Amino acid sequence: MEDHAYSFYCKDKHWQRCDDENLEVVKVLDESFYDDGELARKIAIHRCRVCGGFYKQQYRAIYNPHGLFDTEEGWDITNDYFRIEEPRWKTLNSTLDVPLTIHEARSFGYTGEDHSWKNGRCNFPVQNVELTCRGAGLQFVADATPDAWDHLRNKLYKCKRCGEWYLFTPLPPYPQGLFKSSNELFPLDDARFHGYEEKNDLMQAAGKQTVKTLQVIIQEALVLPTKNVIDTDYKSNFFCRVPVDWIENEQLKTEIWHKIGAQVFGENWQAETFPEAHYIIKTSETKIFGDAPVKNQNWRDIVNTDDNLYFFFIGSENGEARKVTAHEFQADIDAELKGA
Repeated sequence: MEDHAYSFYCKDKHWQRCDDENLEVVKVLDESFYDDGELARKIAIHRCRVCGGFYKQQYRAIYNPHGLFDTEEGWDITNDYFRIEEPRWKTLNSTLDVPLTIHEARSFGYTGEDHSWKNGRCNFPVQNVELTCRGAGLQFVADATPDAWDHLRNKLYKCKRCGEWYLFTPLPPYPQGLFKSSNELFPLDDARFHGYEEKNDLMQAAGKQTVKTLQVIIQEALVLPTKNVIDTDYKSNFFCRVPVDWIENEQLKTEIWHKIGAQVFGENWQAETFPEAHYIIKTSETKIFGDAPVKNQNWRDIVNTDDNLYFFFIGSENGEARKVTAHEFQADIDAELKGA
């Protein structure tokens, strides 16, 4: 079974995406018509009733008179549906343009996982032999075989999103394409010379440290029954002390965040003062603290303000995320420092 960024979406037998009959409009962002009533342009967010996947539709219709730019007379119509984090162009060295980011999808109500990540790396459908990052998101690093002919050089690339390295080789007997740093063909010595470092997982990087202290800062928005979205005028800050294996891609794992968020916003994130309205996350930022900031910060002094709300959580090895006070949070840190 496939396991990549889009594998949770439905697959219509003709278009390899969700059936149009199952798509519902979440919000029309832009729409215009010609004088005769023909649709000229439309940008809209859609959600599949079956799989819950989100799309951004981008429709454009342009009428070309006869002879204009050596084109035939008639309508030029494009009607694209982009999935979450799907790039407009997929080829190497093309411009990176992502019409629907995970943050925008969440702002319109998407609450699922970010399937475009797996084990700290990009998780897009495989192409060009071993490429699982976005081709347009690769940065050229250096020629691995600088003395070869221009069109027969091995080249090193690095993903700007996740940091994965690739070797592009057009040299026989191997198929032309991109090979990951884990492939035996990858030239480790050449790559190290240009800054490549083997990826250590978070536990190795932490050494003996088994608990991490982090801060999740979110900007909420209220979605009304009319689908109007209203940003809140404050930010919510979640200070967490959690086992290191609760962290993935430098942020809390999705299932852990759901446990923590539900204790503040409720299971369905419903707004108590607005019936049938609910909160969504508009933006999210995670900061992982080193030893010195954890030790030097007086956590007991952190209190709510008009611009910021603060919540404190301590995680346990059995998977429980417990909501605590600032004093209890400080006491947990003091106990760790005393036992160090």
